Amino acid sequence: NDRPPNGGRIRKCVVFEPYYFNHVMAVQSTRGGKNCGGLACRGVGDDAESAGEVEGLLVGPTKHGVPDLDWLRSKLEQYKFTDAATSSSQSLGNAIRMVTLVNPGNPSGVALPYSFLKAITELTKEDGVWRV
Repeated sequence: NDRPPNGGRIRKCVVFEPYYFNHVMAVQSTRGGKNCGGLACRGVGDDAESAGEVEGLLVGPTKHGVPDLDWLRSKLEQYKFTDAATSSSQSLGNAIRMVTLVNPGNPSGVALPYSFLKAITELTKEDGVWRV
């Protein structure tokens, strides 16, 4: 069983920028301790290169207030468990366990369209990742 980065020891949760500290605190309160990074992981811009990553928290970029699905798709692929013995690309789960969305976005106020919500739900459903 191939392990994603970090050996799969630390489960991950995704939040998207911008976010208020209470979004991260809610995740931390359900996961506890070092399982979720703090506000220091926050990226400095809206591009994928600047998005932060600390311990159990992945901070994803947005484009005009809409979460970047390409970034999320790449992270879901990066943290996927697969069976190396059979060279199968079939997912055996994912170190990312939850993707959080706030709709309408807070503090941006951007309302996510139904087509986006459907697309992100299908994307996360493939690996059994919760979309909250």
